[in-house]
Amino acid sequence: MKKTLSTILSLAIAFSMFSSSALAATTTTKAKSSKDFTDLMNLDNVTKEKYDELIATSVFDGIAEGTFGLKENMNRAQFAKVAALIFGLPVDMTLTTSSFSDVSGGDPANGYAMPYIEAIVKAGITDGVAEGKYDPTGQVTKEQLAAFLLRGLGLEENAQNITAIQDASVSDWAKGYVALALDRGLMSNSINGTFGGTTAASRELLAMASYESKYQIKSVFSGKYAIASMKATDANVLSIRLNGVVADTSAVTFALTKNGLPVADGYTTSWSADKSTAMLTFDTKFDDASWTATLGGLSSIDEAGQTAKATTVKEKIAKIELVTTSDTLPNNPSAKLRIDFKATNQYGKQSSVSASEFDLHASLGSVTPIGGEQAFYLTLPSTLNRDDRLSLTVIHQDSGTQANKVFTIGDARIVSKVELGDLLGTSGSVISSIESNSYAYLDLKVYDQYGLRVDALDELNKGVTVTFSDSDLDKGNEGESGAFVDNAVGDDAADLKLRAISDKVKDVVVTVFANGSGESVTKTVPIIATNVPSSVQFGTYSYTLAKGDAPSGDESLDAKLYLPLIVKDDQGNTLSAQDIYDNRDKFTIYSSGGVTLADQPISNSGSNKGKIAIAGVNTKGSSIITVQLKDNPQVQTQLKVNVNDERKADTIMFSQAPAKYMTAGTDNEMKIKLYDQYGSELKYDANGQYLVRYSLTASGGDEASLAATSLSSAQRVDESDATSARKYVLQPTKIGQAVTRDFHLAADSSDTSNDSIYDKSFKFYTAADAKAANYTYKATLYKQDSTGTVTINGNSYVEVNNLSTTMEVLDPSNVNTNLTYEAYLDKSIDNTMLAADDFMSVGTGAQGASTMYDTYKPFTKEVKIRATKDKGDEVKVSSNIVSLTSSDPQVADVASKSKDKDSTHYIAGGKEGQAAVTVMFYDGKKNMQTSSLKVSTKKEAPAVSSLKLKKTGKSVSMADLQAGLYLWDAKLGEKLTALDQYGDEIVGENAPGTMNEEGQANDNMLVRSKGVGYNGNELLKLSFYVSDISGANPDAVSVDENTGFIQYTGAADDVTSFKVNVIAPSGEQASFDVDVK
Repeated sequence: MKKTLSTILSLAIAFSMFSSSALAATTTTKAKSSKDFTDLMNLDNVTKEKYDELIATSVFDGIAEGTFGLKENMNRAQFAKVAALIFGLPVDMTLTTSSFSDVSGGDPANGYAMPYIEAIVKAGITDGVAEGKYDPTGQVTKEQLAAFLLRGLGLEENAQNITAIQDASVSDWAKGYVALALDRGLMSNSINGTFGGTTAASRELLAMASYESKYQIKSVFSGKYAIASMKATDANVLSIRLNGVVADTSAVTFALTKNGLPVADGYTTSWSADKSTAMLTFDTKFDDASWTATLGGLSSIDEAGQTAKATTVKEKIAKIELVTTSDTLPNNPSAKLRIDFKATNQYGKQSSVSASEFDLHASLGSVTPIGGEQAFYLTLPSTLNRDDRLSLTVIHQDSGTQANKVFTIGDARIVSKVELGDLLGTSGSVISSIESNSYAYLDLKVYDQYGLRVDALDELNKGVTVTFSDSDLDKGNEGESGAFVDNAVGDDAADLKLRAISDKVKDVVVTVFANGSGESVTKTVPIIATNVPSSVQFGTYSYTLAKGDAPSGDESLDAKLYLPLIVKDDQGNTLSAQDIYDNRDKFTIYSSGGVTLADQPISNSGSNKGKIAIAGVNTKGSSIITVQLKDNPQVQTQLKVNVNDERKADTIMFSQAPAKYMTAGTDNEMKIKLYDQYGSELKYDANGQYLVRYSLTASGGDEASLAATSLSSAQRVDESDATSARKYVLQPTKIGQAVTRDFHLAADSSDTSNDSIYDKSFKFYTAADAKAANYTYKATLYKQDSTGTVTINGNSYVEVNNLSTTMEVLDPSNVNTNLTYEAYLDKSIDNTMLAADDFMSVGTGAQGASTMYDTYKPFTKEVKIRATKDKGDEVKVSSNIVSLTSSDPQVADVASKSKDKDSTHYIAGGKEGQAAVTVMFYDGKKNMQTSSLKVSTKKEAPAVSSLKLKKTGKSVSMADLQAGLYLWDAKLGEKLTALDQYGDEIVGENAPGTMNEEGQANDNMLVRSKGVGYNGNELLKLSFYVSDISGANPDAVSVDENTGFIQYTGAADDVTSFKVNVIAPSGEQASFDVDVK
């Protein structure tokens, strides 16, 4: 049989011409219809209309006067005529000879078909059965018919590329054709669920398949897309075929109307395998209605074919069949026998109408419909004899359709046959394997000797035996002997349950026996171990360890004490940090040398979750950390680390360098950090051996005005009073005078007695009357040493390192000072911000912006002014803004309350879009300037990209916890910082209402409490929860999942320790360990 053929449709005619004179009967006799054939009279009206069209166009005629021959098998001569007419092939009626030796125009039975045979051969639909042989009287099988029709439709290549059907009743060569014919709705499976590919095709099948084919003839694509056809193909499916293949079906849109009203939802769209036909499947079935569809979304559309129309009618049951292969029922008095039937609608598809919608009758016994299925239980009477007869009837009153069958009573039931299907998950979906330590179901159908399904739990457990090739797979519910369990998935039948009872990965052969016949079937079931460790290796670790290293409670500083792991399961999937922690008992972890691991080596702490935690480093030298899988010790990995000398301060560097230039009336921040000899941050000085001396010298300027400039701490003397003096001030009043101040580091993370110089905020402050001046700043790092030559407070020190910089106060009014100014959005990424009104309906314009500022200030943006010198150097200037104006207040606008007491200005987003914000301000010369900002707003929920706690663990008194604390309280994590995709920085620091070192309210942007703060977490959706609770009463501690407010309601020792976790929808998380004291 020919497998590769050319496309035949360049001369095909559209089937809108199906009733034209080109296909009309050539006689002048009265046109026939289904009414003229006795075997068509009882068909439903929809099916009759299909036959009427085929008969009227002479594609079909009867086999005898008054007889159509529905059930007669079709021969190859008949098919040739039908195919030639269906596909509009050019037929040469003047031919007198054939290319086949067994085809002759003089053949009284089949000679009429000679020109049609030559036409389909020329078109490539078939090339005969052998060299020079066509076999016009031979039958056409169902699978051959599928191939012929698809070739006629030009779908040969599609059939070769589609996933082949898995059906033993279809020959291997035809499985692609059959799969595509089923996919396109040309043909359907037999009543028993198989295709029956090698069985002969009837004239009825040829007629209906040909009729379906006419709507799928490929149109010649002109370069512009159009709707080729639109029709209902099931009770809730509209099929819209385009005149060409669409590469990106997601771009295609259809504007639908029903009875003139738009239809925007209530359906889903899928596409045929060749991407030319869209199937719109509606949530509800059709009623009588008129529909239109207008094509859109494509760049090139033919307006003449852009819209199509179709009508739908209420579903009707066209045919009912009792699905039984035998006319005999088993003699099982009082037992329930499952009887399946199939109700086909006018579209040739099985209806979804369940058995309860049908009238069911039995001449003996009683019937009970099975919910949601086209099946019922027949309960036989208690006294029946072999060869008794019983009649079953199924009636659909609304359609007037019925089926009846008479059965003979046979022998008692035995299980005779088992058919295995797919492996099913707990939701009933097909899966390819069973998860270790989990279960699944093996889909199967069990039949008795008469072909009736056996589905009762007791009958299946008695009549079916299930064995395994390996004991790691078991059957049924744990503790029960039966393999089958009550209906869990699929239909009402009991289900075969399989349980994988170990973590081991393997293939297990399942054998299922039909006890009555001894027949068996097998299936290989893979057991996999998803998220169960199968391989392990260390991740990238680039830190340096030193003798004396130990956890400090500072997350960033302690990062070096956590060793990353890369763990994969047997499928090659990388386990998440949570998965690694959940599987912690499956690892053996130990170390040699000076590194001591934590009691529970796998950490459950925030960003270090799933890593190996180091508890301390005691001695210098090499150390090896080994990780093994307990179940398979041969799987292991090792990491060799070198422990170096104890850390010592080595370098002092800016963590924030001050700008080189500034003007009067502003500030200029700087901070320094210390680093050890390995380049790591050195935050603490347990022995108090280090000192940092700040020195500020005025090297030039107007000596009379030097007092207007100082280098001072942000910290105030009285941190509750924002008007009190700065605590540390360096303020030279004479040219050449060096003013100094000495500072220390904190002893550890709990030391509050020292104002640690590490990363401490200092600022150059210039008053409004500051004049031009030059300053030199120097920071010198000293270490206490008896051999040192520098004496400070009676102790000898040696200098370790220093850094210095200069800072110049500029006079903008000087003609030689040329500055370039611009406005910018502080803490912004590409000037984007949340389209708040689109996202949460807060309103637009000034009112909406004010609502955002008052309630969700972290998601607004502050407008600031910056300046540069002529060579691009930054100059710190004051933001002397006069006004802000938006080109589109609906997109972005200025809050009416946006001018704070410190003269800051804010804008907020409304609708999604773009707007230009014009900023008017005074420059240093008191000239008015304008600057424009292009702002984009997006309707995207704030997505957390980073989530950090300042501290990761502390001991906290029970009394403090009983009073209630937020996670970011000074007694807990101190500060929680979340960053989103807009550059917004949402911070919770210390308790609401507390003051920072400058005497200003601490940032409280996550939760508004006691009239203080903002409701940032309403947008971030951070979730808080407690885990790892130790103690006799775990319920004694809780956290509000939305606010992070922690409360202890128990007595002493009810809870001794616990972990507070915070996680964002994006997956970012942090955690804090609490020891209750």
